[in-house]
Amino acid sequence: MKIFKERRHALFNRPVEIAGVSYLSVGVMLYFDLTAPDDLHTEQELWKELVAVMGTDLVLDQGWPKPRAEVLLAGSAQAPGGRPTPAARVRLRCGPVDKTLHVFGDRFWERGNDGVLRLTEAKPFTSMPLDWKHAFGGPDFKDNPLGKGIAPLTRPDGTQVVPLPNVEGESLIGAPTDQPVPASFGPLDMLWPARARKNGTYDDAWLKQRWPALPDDMNYEFFCMAPEDQYLPGHFEGNEVIEIEGMHKDLPVISSRLPHRRVRAFVTRRDKEEPENIEKAVFEELGLKPETLWLFPGILRGVVLFRGLVRCADDEYSDLARLYVADEALASEPKAIEFYRDDQLKKANLGVPFDPAMQQNFQQKMAEAAKIFLNLPKELKQRAETARGETPPMIVGPADMARKMEASLAKIRAAIDKVETSTQNLHQRFGHHVAIDLGVFGRARAQADAMEAKMREMQARAENILAQKNELLDHSKEIVKRPQMKPLLVKKGVSDPEQLFTGTPPGPPFHVRGFPLVTSWRFGLSLDDARLHGLRDLGLNRRTTENRWLGWNPEPRQERFEDWGLDPKPGQETFTLPAGLVLPRFQGRHLNRILVRPGGLDDAASDVLVPGSL
Repeated sequence: MKIFKERRHALFNRPVEIAGVSYLSVGVMLYFDLTAPDDLHTEQELWKELVAVMGTDLVLDQGWPKPRAEVLLAGSAQAPGGRPTPAARVRLRCGPVDKTLHVFGDRFWERGNDGVLRLTEAKPFTSMPLDWKHAFGGPDFKDNPLGKGIAPLTRPDGTQVVPLPNVEGESLIGAPTDQPVPASFGPLDMLWPARARKNGTYDDAWLKQRWPALPDDMNYEFFCMAPEDQYLPGHFEGNEVIEIEGMHKDLPVISSRLPHRRVRAFVTRRDKEEPENIEKAVFEELGLKPETLWLFPGILRGVVLFRGLVRCADDEYSDLARLYVADEALASEPKAIEFYRDDQLKKANLGVPFDPAMQQNFQQKMAEAAKIFLNLPKELKQRAETARGETPPMIVGPADMARKMEASLAKIRAAIDKVETSTQNLHQRFGHHVAIDLGVFGRARAQADAMEAKMREMQARAENILAQKNELLDHSKEIVKRPQMKPLLVKKGVSDPEQLFTGTPPGPPFHVRGFPLVTSWRFGLSLDDARLHGLRDLGLNRRTTENRWLGWNPEPRQERFEDWGLDPKPGQETFTLPAGLVLPRFQGRHLNRILVRPGGLDDAASDVLVPGSL
């Protein structure tokens, strides 16, 4: 997907899946001056300046749409006039958000000679960070394990004191037993209860039916990072006034507003029948909403983030050829979509000079790809037929889920290794200029290890439940086969006790034996990026591959004719299922044909039809 944007547009895009549907989540950030909000700075300035303020762990957003807007602030309380003060008040106001924090110098609960805890005088300060480390909390306090106010501190003389928080909300601490709600303008950790309780239910049902997508009971306010008293009822209108008090060394009050800009985004969607014919592509707009405002009063800067969703075929946006971003004056009438379509075409033509030889080469390659695609058997055109009936269910067991999780973790670890190597190189070159935290990679690996441990635990639990189920079934069979049960069975008209457990056959023998194999092969192909890329070169994207139930048999296997409901051939009890690309066909919900292609993905001459196929 090619992107057209201005230097003042900082993009934060990512694929997301909601209720089984794939979307491209488009985020556009405007970096503005709080003293001149329509003065927009470049994307390069944004990252350079904000890393200096927030460090390399900078996280402005998580890329998911939010049900309501929020305001966040990173900064410090500044003593008026730069003169040390024991206490100060800071205030943030933006639209309906109006929040005040009380800031104190270092204070302690100190035990006197009479054994009574008393509050010491606050030490004067000139600057105090308004982060969670200086708010109420402590190591065992779930709402803010970074804070202070609970855990004692031992002084060099051996006496113990309890440091009080420097930053408090409207409810001030008055006694050693007080435990107020921690207060800050900054983002909450996603593992803290205030956010974690919105994260949905991650149980066995989610693991089997939704993983790796979000659970059905997900509250999307989870992606709002600010405390709830910094939420807006809806999204920003774009003309909200901003007031910041007590957070700049030279300006007691910063008066500003959001930039009066309307940000718009458009995608060029490929034609399904002729995806490479850009003239048949559709130019469509996705609605962007201003949903996140970050304020950095210490450097007089702000960031407003606009976000919107557009449906796409897969997590690689294979059906989207272009993304075009523009902004216009908020007070003006929105320009017609045709204006931006034409502007994109101009930029595309300027950016890629026309080369007849390139066009001829492209047409030749497309003709070759078309020939390869036409050689694929008719099984690959099954989508329209299966859409008219019931589709076969995708049943995945604990072992298959473990395979998928292992593949995902392998990708995560490979990505960590790659980024770490790159960062180490940067550290060797520039580490003396900018502090680079290399410890983040160890923490990331620890998180991956924790995910793997959780996966193993859930897999073991699922396998244990399955084993208990089978054990209970065997025990039940043993009971009904006892002699004393025979009169009851005869009365019920049951001549064979096994009838109580087999019930109605789940389908023809060919389906009963073949469907679990096809399911496993399909699942295996979904984890094989190399072969998926090969299929994509033939014109089959990931979604098409899944819809048509293509799979990959990794190794030859011997199968008994009888297991497939077939009569053995004279002197031959088994047949071989070759390794290769698997192309199944269904009649409604039942499997009725399997074709295996042992040769190359485009080698139709090597196709092997599994015995019993219709």
